[in-house]
Amino acid sequence: MKSKFNKRGLSLFTDGAQRSRRIGTVPGNTDGAQWSRRIGTVPGNEGRTTFEALLITSLLGILLVIAISNFLTSVRLTREAAMRIELSNIRTSIILYITLNRRYPESLSVMVREGYTLPTGSGPIKYKYIEGMAVDKDGNLLDTFGAPFSYESKTGWVKSSSKGYESW
Repeated sequence: MKSKFNKRGLSLFTDGAQRSRRIGTVPGNTDGAQWSRRIGTVPGNEGRTTFEALLITSLLGILLVIAISNFLTSVRLTREAAMRIELSNIRTSIILYITLNRRYPESLSVMVREGYTLPTGSGPIKYKYIEGMAVDKDGNLLDTFGAPFSYESKTGWVKSSSKGYESW
């Protein structure tokens, strides 16, 4: 293909091929030659579009890394907040168990299996001490990170066994 450039970046394709946006035909020319502007390149600046593409790609990559980092941080903070709530609920359930049975429960799995009955005017209502929480196949309660809660039956203290959260 033969192509010539003029001062404005317009090229003359003499074989009639259209490589980009068509502007018009050459006046007084009968062989079908057309003027066309080459999109994305200007004579002398051929590497510019490649550099721009690399720059945009790297900027998008940096923004993606920042977004993923922020997302993972928010997931961790959400799990921590959920674990605080779960620990509070379990400790309240232990207090309720102690109040009704006058002793500490043997394990948390006992509290998952057993329940209590409250008398009301319309009849007794049965509840479980702990329900709606993640439990493994052995009946042990799991925290939001997937580790089982540890329970001391002598003191009634419950805590997480996830690394970094043992003191909660």
